[in-house]
Amino acid sequence: KDAGSNQFLFDCDNTKLTIYDDTNDADLFAIQVSVTGDTTISTDYASAGGANADMTLAPDGDLYLSPVAGDVSGDINNFYFESDSDYGPQLVLKNTKNSSTNSTLLFWKDRGAGSSDDDKLGYISFYGENAADQFSYWCHIICTIETAADGDEGGKLDFQVASHNGTMTSGLSIVDGSASGELDVNIGAGT
Repeated sequence: KDAGSNQFLFDCDNTKLTIYDDTNDADLFAIQVSVTGDTTISTDYASAGGANADMTLAPDGDLYLSPVAGDVSGDINNFYFESDSDYGPQLVLKNTKNSSTNSTLLFWKDRGAGSSDDDKLGYISFYGENAADQFSYWCHIICTIETAADGDEGGKLDFQVASHNGTMTSGLSIVDGSASGELDVNIGAGT
């Protein structure tokens, strides 16, 4: 409670801590933990007739999301962004600096040792259902180290598409050439 009359109301049960605005018990922030340790952090104002309640994380430095190593669940390194809206969810990288710079989506591979030829550096996949409600990959964009040799570094960028029976096939491949400033491009697969 502050020096005035404003205050927050706290409600705690076995699995959930809820913080309410003192003027509206539907304006809330909640942390809920299940018996298995699954945790949900949520906001709610829409149910009280207001706008959707945003959540902002504003660290004075970098923000790290680091799954715990050694978990046997098999999906400890996945981060899910879910939405039931048309064209959602959107991942927005917004740069507000008044300059000619831009936002950056950076894939960073750090083996803790020198890289090797054919190391994958980044993988973007497009995944969805077919007409039988079965999940399948439809396209991949893959960045690979073609040549890792110091002084001869060369990359490879593949655009793969599911071809007729779901087989992922490179339709466009841009690869390091045999000289500085030269690239080889392979287009198409089959006739």
